[in-house]
Amino acid sequence: MTGAAFASPSFVAPAVWQKRSSTIPAGVTRDLRVILPDSDCGATGAGPVVTLQFALPDGRSGTAEVPAGDPIGSLARIAAEDCAGQAVSGVTALQGAALSVEGSGADSVAHLTVVSSPSGAQTAVELVRVDSTVLLESAAGGAWPLGLRIAGTDASTSFDLAIVPNRCDPHAVAEDKVGTRLPIVAIDAEGIERHFPLELADGIKDRLLQYVAATCGFGG
Repeated sequence: MTGAAFASPSFVAPAVWQKRSSTIPAGVTRDLRVILPDSDCGATGAGPVVTLQFALPDGRSGTAEVPAGDPIGSLARIAAEDCAGQAVSGVTALQGAALSVEGSGADSVAHLTVVSSPSGAQTAVELVRVDSTVLLESAAGGAWPLGLRIAGTDASTSFDLAIVPNRCDPHAVAEDKVGTRLPIVAIDAEGIERHFPLELADGIKDRLLQYVAATCGFGG
């Protein structure tokens, strides 16, 4: 394999495989990791395709284009989350900006400060709640109810999420990939319910994982 790219109308540009080459024996499957570009929220068109460039041991080379399967619907979910986030960020940008821990040991509680930075738009959104994840939940149990109406002309503000581990089995924590992606549920300016993950400032994800490990008693 000398090159590969993934293209979909759901994204603004192709995702290009960055390695120069990979030897793939016949009958063997290889995972080629790419970084997805921004979603195109007004996109229409055909389904996703993968373009492969290859060179055979006998010196022949060529290009193949094949439809890309998505059996668990990951592409649609990613695009939907991106576009939901864009619809709300047009009114206010939300970020988990700071993390502190109150107490110690199994009774400790993490406090995530979420900052709302309105854009100046002449519209408003309602922040309904933040849902729990496999890894994290509210200190009161389950989701974090919000009920906040934020207009684009409001001043910047912040609110606190009191967080505790949702589970403490080391296997689940070690293999978790999305437990720090706290899902926001909001009603946008057009009255549409939107679901998207809360953006976290640099370092917050790692600190949340460290908090869970320490609170659950298997942190190093």
